[in-house]
Amino acid sequence: MAQRGRDDELYGLDVRRFAMAPRRPGFERAALALLPEGSQARCNADDSPQIALAGGPWLRAGHAVEAHASTRDPREAWELLYARGVIDRALFEELPSRCVARCAQCGSRRSSVRCDRCLGTLWTPSGGPSSVLAALSMASAAEELRAAEQLVAECYARLRPWGFRGALPTVYWSFEALGGQPNSADRGAIRELALVSWRSVDEEEGFVLLDSTRRAMRGGAAMPIPRGHRPWIVEDVGDMLLYDLAARHGLLSRDRPSYAIPVQRSVVGLAFAAHPNPFEPLVRVNTLGFYVDTLGESRVVLVGLLDDGRPTA
Repeated sequence: MAQRGRDDELYGLDVRRFAMAPRRPGFERAALALLPEGSQARCNADDSPQIALAGGPWLRAGHAVEAHASTRDPREAWELLYARGVIDRALFEELPSRCVARCAQCGSRRSSVRCDRCLGTLWTPSGGPSSVLAALSMASAAEELRAAEQLVAECYARLRPWGFRGALPTVYWSFEALGGQPNSADRGAIRELALVSWRSVDEEEGFVLLDSTRRAMRGGAAMPIPRGHRPWIVEDVGDMLLYDLAARHGLLSRDRPSYAIPVQRSVVGLAFAAHPNPFEPLVRVNTLGFYVDTLGESRVVLVGLLDDGRPTA
């Protein structure tokens, strides 16, 4: 087994590198577009968004925005955000067709049953923001949305040497409140690489690396990642560091016949150091304030958090 000091920059994790962005630069402008004249909006000392009506006290943004917005209709709120210049025409017209919501039938749990609504994916089309608060949160993160989609495209481009052969999937979006909602568990596009990365390193050393990653990130009280979403982000970071470990040691990808699930022969024998790390763009998506729910052969689902005024740690 390798000594811990050999890869100190991997084992001695500074978890702040992988933290989700706690605030949206566009929050204040988006909130004011939906609120009565004379209102104020800000992010306070712990980066929780707040609003204040004219002459009133500061309130947590989420429910207060929905209670006092000029409309209760999410579609009208989206139109108002466009009319007041918060979002551009391209985003206004194109994003609603790629909005999804958790399936009402099975979206509150991970189910092995393929229901007739979502076919077991947990997601159904919503036709636009699901609430006024979702419209606000999406508009607040307009630039980050585009940056995240570019990172997804970069991830899939990096996956081509590792067995991905299809076209770039459509990226779908959902914004939801804090909570421990289940992940779809669909990582089909990156499955081969995750398997071969693990099988290519020293098994005991791999366990040390992944265990230290999980402990450091799940135990990081100062880390602005919602507790319910932290497990999925932890796995992305762990896979990224595992790939980095294999590249730093000059390893070639290999399979282990003793494992029940084989990998494609085409991904065996490749030098990790010769190809950029496909997990790294996913971790950068996380730092923009989103997590990757679905990374499939035909679609991607990215999830953002509602600007509901609650701290994320």
